[in-house]
Amino acid sequence: MRPAPGVIRTDRLVLRTYRPGDHRDLLTFYGRSDVCRYLLNEPWSLAEAREAVQTRMSRRDLASGAVALVVEYGAGLSEA
Repeated sequence: MRPAPGVIRTDRLVLRTYRPGDHRDLLTFYGRSDVCRYLLNEPWSLAEAREAVQTRMSRRDLASGAVALVVEYGAGLSEA
């Protein structure tokens, strides 16, 4: 099975595989108790966010059970 492409880019968004520094962005949401009360987990610690990114970095094809991609959107994407 082929791995997911590294980056898929349009004028409005970018889909890409996870990178090591993505734990900071995940922690922005998953570290908040007011957000996690609607999710199926408790707020994450920094170590848990890093572990989640490591797991998601390995999900690059359906043979691994899932393809995990990051969605980036916002101003300036068409210039990147």
